[in-house]
Amino acid sequence: MLRLVNAGKQIFVDTRPKDAVSMTFDWRESGFESPPVLKAAKGDEKLYRAWGGDPRRKWGNTDKPGVCFSLDRASSRKQAESLYAVMEYWNPVHFLTEFCICKGAPLWVGKVHPGDRRAYLGTFSGNQVLIERPYLVLVEETSTRTLSDNLGGNVVHKGKHSRFDS
Repeated sequence: MLRLVNAGKQIFVDTRPKDAVSMTFDWRESGFESPPVLKAAKGDEKLYRAWGGDPRRKWGNTDKPGVCFSLDRASSRKQAESLYAVMEYWNPVHFLTEFCICKGAPLWVGKVHPGDRRAYLGTFSGNQVLIERPYLVLVEETSTRTLSDNLGGNVVHKGKHSRFDS
């Protein structure tokens, strides 16, 4: 066990090797292209989360076992969708919040699944980081800014489309 302390909060981290495939978690459903790799935070990483609407969204869905962040910083709504592929999850990506994380915190790191091919905005997708709920005490919000709106009124259609769905 590894003892980590952040802002007076103490947490113990299980340092035994873990395998993402053996975890009972649907990585694809959570936006990963394939199962991620467990890494320890170096402590100098910046994490980003695009969100919109209710400010509680910046900390993710409390029904999920963890919160997804990115190592890639978006500068606009279009770039956020290209990097994070989150609009099909009904995330309007109006804001980008930057976070820092305590050294040694466990990070599940992997490539973002590009999402629904009708919403695909390029050939590049970013890197996603899942932090399990118990370790969110090691994450600290540093800033939030509004993303520039360069979508030109385009939105993601989540219903069936005869051209793409059978």
